[in-house]
Amino acid sequence: MTVKVHVFQWVAVPRLRIKAGQDIGHLYSDIGNMEELHEAASSLGCKSGWFQNHESLPHYDIWASKLTQAREKYPIATDEELYQYMKRRRNARSSKNRRSVQQKE
Repeated sequence: MTVKVHVFQWVAVPRLRIKAGQDIGHLYSDIGNMEELHEAASSLGCKSGWFQNHESLPHYDIWASKLTQAREKYPIATDEELYQYMKRRRNARSSKNRRSVQQKE
């Protein structure tokens, strides 16, 4: 299983019914397996519009009952695990960009 949950606290977002200090999370694949990530999100009842296709961390924002379900079903990622994953993605993109520039020269 490559899908993990990173839990953290954020500021209040009234329109989403998120209170200041409330746990929210990122559901992501630690090896970049988007198919498995989308399947996991679907199994939790996440909407496709919740997917955040950020270069450094493609993920679903989850909270409330979805976060509770995810915590029961998937491993919890530490801050350090998430940081290392994002660092690997950045380094891979940088290497790819350097190779692309070298090939054009």
